[in-house]
Amino acid sequence: MKEISGYGWQEPKEKTDYRYKLGFEFNSNGNGCILFILLNPSEAYYDYGSSKLHYDKTFEMCMSFARNDECEFKQVELANLFAVKEKERKKLFETKNPIGEDKNQHFEKSIKKAHNIVVGWGRLDVWKKEFNNKAHERAEE
Repeated sequence: MKEISGYGWQEPKEKTDYRYKLGFEFNSNGNGCILFILLNPSEAYYDYGSSKLHYDKTFEMCMSFARNDECEFKQVELANLFAVKEKERKKLFETKNPIGEDKNQHFEKSIKKAHNIVVGWGRLDVWKKEFNNKAHERAEE
């Protein structure tokens, strides 16, 4: 995992099994915030003690998009439809509460703050199939 120093934030601030949002200010001369709404949290996190963002390929791709010369944003923020940190999508739907207790309030704040919003979550056909299978299983219980 790579790291970069600077001003960032995440909710909750401490490391838990959930992450509602993660943000970083990368251009003090820029304007506004670009929000990426993704499916579930990546492994990236902000360490308040060291003021460093530890980021992975997902965050790096979002940052690359946000740094586009034509955009000139000041901040990038990631929010997720599911707040639970889970790398394996099959396990995501086995989690009792994959959305998280406080997701909606953080989600709403992120959307209000955003100047632009980008939505993405990989292969939707795979997610839809697995989601439908889990929804069927829960309905039968």
